[in-house]
Amino acid sequence: MFKILFDEYQKHKKLVLLYICLCIFASVFCGPFLNDYMPGSAVITATEDTTNVTLSEGETLSTLTQQILGNSISSIAGGYASVVAISCEPFTALLFLGIIETVNRWCGYPLDMMSTPAGNPIVLLVIAIFWAASKLMKSNETTQVFGMVTLGELEKYLGLVFILVLGVLNVTGISTGVMDAVLSAASPESVAQPQTATWVAVLSIVWSVFLAILSVAVYFIMKTVMSGIDVIQMSLSFIPGSAFFFETAKSLFAIFLITVNVIFPPLGIALNIIIFIIGCILFKSCYYAVRYFKNIYFRPLVKRIKGFDPQISLLSKKLPKRIRKYCEAEGLEIQAAMPVYPLKYVGEEKVRKYDKWWLVIADDTPYYMRKRMGKKKVRKISLPSSEQQPVYIRKGLWCYEIFSYLPDEKNLAKKYPKKAFSFALSMEYLYKNEEILQLTGYENYNLIQEAAKMTKRQQREARRMQRKEALLQKLDNVKNYFVEDKSKTGY
Repeated sequence: MFKILFDEYQKHKKLVLLYICLCIFASVFCGPFLNDYMPGSAVITATEDTTNVTLSEGETLSTLTQQILGNSISSIAGGYASVVAISCEPFTALLFLGIIETVNRWCGYPLDMMSTPAGNPIVLLVIAIFWAASKLMKSNETTQVFGMVTLGELEKYLGLVFILVLGVLNVTGISTGVMDAVLSAASPESVAQPQTATWVAVLSIVWSVFLAILSVAVYFIMKTVMSGIDVIQMSLSFIPGSAFFFETAKSLFAIFLITVNVIFPPLGIALNIIIFIIGCILFKSCYYAVRYFKNIYFRPLVKRIKGFDPQISLLSKKLPKRIRKYCEAEGLEIQAAMPVYPLKYVGEEKVRKYDKWWLVIADDTPYYMRKRMGKKKVRKISLPSSEQQPVYIRKGLWCYEIFSYLPDEKNLAKKYPKKAFSFALSMEYLYKNEEILQLTGYENYNLIQEAAKMTKRQQREARRMQRKEALLQKLDNVKNYFVEDKSKTGY
C-alpha cells in the first residue's frame, strides 16, 4: 500500500506541495497569529495582568497538553469526521451534510457543527441536481458505465476539492484552538517567552497540516476501495436490479455515517477508524482493479469519441526507467513498449490479476516485464514463444486480448479450451494492430475465427446442397414411378 501511495505522490508531487503551502499560508495569515496571539501581545497581557498565579512548569505542560488535545479531537470530530463518508459517496454525503447544515441554520444552530460550503443554498442545489442525474444513470445496468465515466469522474473530483477546502478550514480552526489553549492554560511567564509561543505555533501548524494531508490520503484510499466495489458490481450487471441495490446501499451507508458523526462524534470517529482500517486491507486489490478499468474502459472510451490516433507511438513515454536501464544492461534494443494487464496466468510464478505489466518488444522478441522494489528492480516472466505454442491477439469489444491455450490435447479438443495466459491491451492501438502482429510474431485470432466461420459456412452450404440434391432425386424417383405406372395401365 505504501508503495502505491508513494508512486501517487511522485505523480502529483507539485500539487501536494502546493496544498501544503496553501495550508501553511492559511494557518499563519488567516489564523490567529497576526492579532491577539502574537508573542508581543502575550507579553503585554502578562505585564498588565498581575493577579494571575504563576503555575509550575509541570502543571503548565499538563494543562496545556490536555487542552490542546481536547481542542484538536473536538476539531477532528467536527471537521474531519465526514471525510470517510464523503470518500465513500461524495454526492450523497455532501447533499445530506448540506441539508443538515441548512436545517441547523434555520433552527438557530442547536447542533454544534462547523459550517462548510455544502450548506450554501446554491452549492446545495447544484449538488442535488448532479446527485439525481448520477443516481439515475448509475442505477441502471444499461447506462451504468456511461454514468461512471462521466458524472462518476465529476463526483470523484468534486469530493476531492471539498476535502481540500475542508482541510484548509480545519487548519485555521485547529491553529486557533491551540493558541486559545496556550493563553488559557499556560502561565504568564511561559507565554511571555517568545520562544515558547513560537514553538507552540509551529507545532500547531505542523499538526494541523499533517491532518489535512492525512484527510487527502484517507479520501484517496477510501474512494479507491469504493470504486473497486463499483467495478465488482459491474461484473454482476447481468443480475436485474443489482446496480440499483448497490447504489441504494452506498447512499444509505453514507447517510448513516454522517448521522452518527453529527449526533455522537466520538462514536463517529471510532467507526471511521474501523472503516478506514478495512479500507486499507482492501486498498491494494481495489487499486489494481480501478486502474485496469480506467486504462482499459474509461480512457479508450473518451479517445474513441475524439477518434483514435493513427500515429500513436508503440514505445510509450511512461515506460519505467528501471525497465529501460535493465534492457540497456542486457543489450536489448527496445522497439516497442505497451502497458498490458494480466487477466489469467497459469505458471509457477504468481501474477496478480489486473496488475500493470509492460509488453516490451526488443530485437523482434516479446518480453513481459514490470518494475518492483528491492535489488531486483525488474520482474520478468517467461512465456512460450509463438514457435513453441501459438499465441494469439484477439480484438474484443473493449480491448485487445493476448492469449494462448494450454497445450494439452484434451484441452484443445474442447469447445472452449482453457487459457495458459491472457493479457489485456488497450484499444488505443487500433491502427497499430498489424505492426504489433509483425513485431511479436503472434497470430490474428479474428482472421482465424473468420476462416473458421467461412469453413463452417461452406460446410453448411455443402450439406444444404446435398439435401437439395437428395430431395430432387426423390422427386425424380416419384415422377418416374408415376410415368412407369401410367405406361403399364394405359391411363
